[in-house]
Amino acid sequence: MAQYFNVNQLKLVSAISAEIAAQCPGILVDSEQFNKIIAAANMVKEAYQKPSTETKTGSKQRVTSDFVSPPAPELGKRNQCCCRGQK
Repeated sequence: MAQYFNVNQLKLVSAISAEIAAQCPGILVDSEQFNKIIAAANMVKEAYQKPSTETKTGSKQRVTSDFVSPPAPELGKRNQCCCRGQK
């Protein structure tokens, strides 16, 4: 039996934006970049509104807390932004 999940698009947009800000403190976003963030969140939401597909071996992967990367260190303890000044 297929399972469907109602993923919250707004919370995904917020999470993606927060992660970008955590990786590059002080970064600004323009409308084109923000539209890409929204599009990414929409793709994830859409993926969970369809039946899951199985691998060739018939197995599925479950997303668990150990699958998710650990939280980033506090802002004061971060190194210089890795993406500042790069094009």
